Amino acid sequence: MIREISILTVAIVVLYFLIKKRRLDFLAIYCFSSLIYYLPLFFGKAVLVVSSNNYKEYKLSNYFYLIIFLNFSLLLFWTSIYDMYVQKKE
Repeated sequence: MIREISILTVAIVVLYFLIKKRRLDFLAIYCFSSLIYYLPLFFGKAVLVVSSNNYKEYKLSNYFYLIIFLNFSLLLFWTSIYDMYVQKKE
């Protein structure tokens, strides 16, 4: 359940950044770099490559999904505050 909520939150934030007409700022860079950083969460496992034919797979727990949910929820909050107050003054 937390995995689906986290992925829905990420989708909402990414769609907001793609649909809303914004210039490239630190929040947009933060959004898309976080998306790349948390990419293993969408697959549910992380792979540690030891050598070319030796690797270990780790199944991710729900705590990782809670972290991505909090990260992108705060990002959506910061972006909405920035769009409402800072960009109005410019």
